[in-house]
Amino acid sequence: MPSAPMDRPVLFGTLTVTCLAMAIFAAEQGLAAEQGLAAEQGLAAEQGLAAEQGLAAEQGLAAEQGLAAEQGLAAAQGLVAAQDRVGGQIDDSSGDVIGSLLDLKRHYGRTDVETVPVDFEVWVNYWDVRDRAVFVRDQHSAIYLSVPFVHFERHSRLRPGTRIRVVGRLVVDGHFVQVETIEVSEVVEPVEAQSFRIEDLTLGSRWSHRVKTTGTVQEVARFGDLWIASCSSGDTSFLVHRFEENAVFEWTRWIGSEVAIEGTLICEMDADKQPSRYVVEMNEFDPPLQPLRQVGETDPVAGTEVRTIEQLRTAGSLVGGLYRTSGQITSVAVGEGYLIESEGTGIFIDTAMARGDAVGHLVDVTLRRRGANAFQAISLHSRAFQTVPPPQRDEAQSVELSLLPYRATIEADFIFSLSQDDERIIMLRDGETEFAATLKVDDATWQDLSLENVRRVAVTGMVSAAPPGITELEQDFSPEFIVELEGTGGVQVLSRWWQLSRSAGISALALIAVVGMVGMLCFATLWLRLQRTVRTNRRLESQLMESQKMDALGRLAGGVAHDFNNLLAAIASNLELIDIGGSRDEDQPGHCLASARRCTAQATKLVRSLLGFTRQTNLDLQVGHLNEVVEEAVLLAKTSLSPDVVVTMQLSPRLPPCRFDHAQLEQVLLNLLFNAHDALGRQTGTIVLQTDRFVDAEGAEYARARVRDDGHGMDHETRARVFEPFFTTKKVGEGTGLGLALSYGVINQHGGSIDCQSERGQGSVFTILLPAAAEAPAAAAAAPAAAAAAAAAAVETQRDATTPLNPTATRFPTPTEEPVERVALLRIDDVERAILLVDDDDEVRRVAKLSLEAIGHRVTDVSRGREAIARVQRGEAFDVVILDLMMPDLSGAETFRQLKSICPDLPIIVCSGLLIEIEKLKQVSGRKPDASLSKPFQLADLQHSLRQVCPAPRCRPDALQADPVSGG
Repeated sequence: MPSAPMDRPVLFGTLTVTCLAMAIFAAEQGLAAEQGLAAEQGLAAEQGLAAEQGLAAEQGLAAEQGLAAEQGLAAAQGLVAAQDRVGGQIDDSSGDVIGSLLDLKRHYGRTDVETVPVDFEVWVNYWDVRDRAVFVRDQHSAIYLSVPFVHFERHSRLRPGTRIRVVGRLVVDGHFVQVETIEVSEVVEPVEAQSFRIEDLTLGSRWSHRVKTTGTVQEVARFGDLWIASCSSGDTSFLVHRFEENAVFEWTRWIGSEVAIEGTLICEMDADKQPSRYVVEMNEFDPPLQPLRQVGETDPVAGTEVRTIEQLRTAGSLVGGLYRTSGQITSVAVGEGYLIESEGTGIFIDTAMARGDAVGHLVDVTLRRRGANAFQAISLHSRAFQTVPPPQRDEAQSVELSLLPYRATIEADFIFSLSQDDERIIMLRDGETEFAATLKVDDATWQDLSLENVRRVAVTGMVSAAPPGITELEQDFSPEFIVELEGTGGVQVLSRWWQLSRSAGISALALIAVVGMVGMLCFATLWLRLQRTVRTNRRLESQLMESQKMDALGRLAGGVAHDFNNLLAAIASNLELIDIGGSRDEDQPGHCLASARRCTAQATKLVRSLLGFTRQTNLDLQVGHLNEVVEEAVLLAKTSLSPDVVVTMQLSPRLPPCRFDHAQLEQVLLNLLFNAHDALGRQTGTIVLQTDRFVDAEGAEYARARVRDDGHGMDHETRARVFEPFFTTKKVGEGTGLGLALSYGVINQHGGSIDCQSERGQGSVFTILLPAAAEAPAAAAAAPAAAAAAAAAAVETQRDATTPLNPTATRFPTPTEEPVERVALLRIDDVERAILLVDDDDEVRRVAKLSLEAIGHRVTDVSRGREAIARVQRGEAFDVVILDLMMPDLSGAETFRQLKSICPDLPIIVCSGLLIEIEKLKQVSGRKPDASLSKPFQLADLQHSLRQVCPAPRCRPDALQADPVSGG
């Protein structure tokens, strides 16, 4: 609405008063600026809090990125070397193409080229998407492959011994191959692992080879489907990594046992990019660990005493005793141990398997006490992950050395900093307490931190006792403790050594006040104009939406009228030919009737298609897997697609089961495939069908199917109308414009969604989301024994999980009998039934009555539900009632409810052109019908249902009225 006449003056007056108040405030703040910039320190405190929260979020993100970041892959040295090259160009001047791993060795150490092309066939030693690692071998050697992720999407895991062809480039100074393409064959050859003892190997040898070895398990850890064991072979320690997602086993029972190990041997790298420790990589394709003999105590984890972290810190416990506790990993010293906290109290646990990405994991840990606040991990099991809460804010004077270590944020004055290799030490002082903050970063990151002219900082990390050697770095500085930082995010600069004079501060703040006043005046003017523009846009948008609705409705009505006029013209012509007669062909009337019947069936299909578009028809929903429908749809479509079009399927094996109508969903996929084929035109192209699991922001699980083509795509206007009925971009006669509209209706009726994404020249992607099934479908209901005996010659029907029929009754869909069975259904029945026919349409009622009487039944027809109720109340006896649901005055549903309340045992067959009305019947009447028929139906369908619900008359013929009365 437009503003009142006084709105603008009042607004401008308010802004003027605000600006004056800002100027006064600016003058007051000038004094504060000269006295130490208290406002700046307050802002710095807020920044410190934001830094704490940012650090917590960063730690949570690092943990969510999986456990693959610190796998210690053998190619880490080469990858870093390749990334450190600046401006390096691939040199193909050598002209060599390496054909085997034996040829690789003669290129190691070359300085004239950086990479050399390779093209060779090898066998897989280890291939797993979970740590992005691929190691291969041939008869001469083994090597690491840097594989693009697209190949992991196609093959998440490969069995050892799988033969592959590799095309790429050897990174000479990195001793690894950068893969361009890989061809995976179906050939899998037996793998012969070499036997070695780890203690006999020189660190770095036998890299990427498959080995058999033994080791004594010292400690174990589990993070999700990754098991880690620290083992010893003589005086040499090494790790075992195994991915296992299916089998359930416990490595803790092998602690202290010598075990047999078979896998791929790699090395962890230290900060100088040198091998520091062997790691044996394994997954589900490798043999599990096999215990050989017991070396230490048997199952040391069993029977351990459970204590909280607070009890471990305060209560007396024996040195060497075993205990179990729980907590969250809040800080990590990689390769040294974890800080585990619970309810604000923490302990540091030594473990050689400490991983940087373990921060945030909730763990159960078994440990051995080695001394005062000294613990050694025996086993560790990650139960879940959650964001690490921000550490407590503390003062340096209040740090109790007896309670260390724990996490904290401490503010202090910056004294100086120094560097030792990659370790940076920041000397700090808070009052009389001196301490240091340490972190490991490279020179470039350290320069970006920019500690010049720093006055006061806040550091966040793990507070621990100062090591003995730190006091030797500076004679005049004796830190009482250190804060171990995990990165530069743990340092927040609060203030620097600079400040404004009083006059300069006042002038600057006054200028800010003037600029602010002008800005607010401009903002007020723009805001008023914007409000008028928004109101105008909303009105125009509403008019445009109404115009589009009427346009779509007009196209829908025109298309339906065109199709129905064609069908009605054919039916009328056939009936006219029968009426005039005179043909010499005696079979012409029969042909005309058959043609009219076919037109009627075609009209029925058109109506049901429209009902499917408006979601007014039932579906045969069954629980199944989406991949099966996709495969069948592609198989059917390939026979109709051009041979120049390649159809590719990327099906996920982890799809949740869904409830869907197999035939309808298959038709939707066929529509999308044919549309994608038409979008490619006469050119060659690719159609990709992809399925995967999808979880939305609310945690709901879906099965997702995507159909992607690389055709000419659509512009924005076409994409906005792609699901409109009778809208098509094809030539006249090549499309009806109903395919995608009907697909939209079917998917929405399934409770899912369908979406289109397309850009001109970039192809199109149609995405279908189907909700996961909450539970397995109910077993198909069998027909009652009496009804089955009476209908032995009828086609067996099966009740689906969504049909709202009485559990003791059966819904009979349109049967598909052969001609002999149809004739048997249409013969005069030996059993005469008294039928009450209720329908408001005079023509339908007349034809139905004549048809039923023609096959031997006695029919009383009425046009209103009240009349039917009155006849039953008067005591007129009927064997069965045929009831139309869509009637004026008293609805069919209410008529059904009152008839059932008067005579509960009276069978009632309900009829409707909209089967969704049958779904609503139970809500209105509280009961379900004995059977249902979808209009239009044939006489054979009606006779079939009569025999099922009423095998024999419920009343004697002499109890019936002699002359049925027509209700008009």
